[in-house]
Amino acid sequence: MATLRVGLVSPERELWAGEARMVVAQTIEGQLGILPGHAPVLGVLLDGSVL
Repeated sequence: MATLRVGLVSPERELWAGEARMVVAQTIEGQLGILPGHAPVLGVLLDGSVL
């Protein structure tokens, strides 16, 4: 199965980087789902939305 290269960053540093098959995130603009082949995305996450 295809994977995505994912990076989770803060203004200070990279918090996590790795491979994923799918990303679902709660952003300030709503829920976002990303699958392999999707265009690159940059979004601001809600506080406490990362598990």
